[in-house]
Amino acid sequence: MAKEKIELCGKKLEIAAAYIDTVDGFPNDDGEGKWRGMLHNKFRVTVWCDIDGEKLRRSFAFYGSAADQEKHKTELNREDTLLAFRCFVDDALSGSMEFEEFCHEYGYDEDSRRAEKIHRACKQSYNKMLDLGFFESELYDVLNELSEKGIE
Repeated sequence: MAKEKIELCGKKLEIAAAYIDTVDGFPNDDGEGKWRGMLHNKFRVTVWCDIDGEKLRRSFAFYGSAADQEKHKTELNREDTLLAFRCFVDDALSGSMEFEEFCHEYGYDEDSRRAEKIHRACKQSYNKMLDLGFFESELYDVLNELSEKGIE
């Protein structure tokens, strides 16, 4: 498993992705089954952050596209791996919001169990970013630096 190296907000990161399985649908499907029958490859993306000689590590799940699954793509290249990390940071930023703000921002009903489930998952991503040594105030900076590197 190749590790992609990148420096963001002065922190040295290594990011790697490993194929786990092919799955039917997405974990946050709305229950109406609109994603059922659509196969995706699931990857475990692991991020290592070197802080004062100590390597902190956190992992998250990433789901590839149905088109990539049809092509039997079971490895993520550098661009895909960094894009998966960007998605993780986007989720973390969403998880930094209070639930009501999250619902308003993304158009969810505050009484929706699905919205609660998605917000909890984003909150987990947020906590993992904090565990990696990032501050909430750095999340926008990380996204900006990724954009400057062409990772959109």
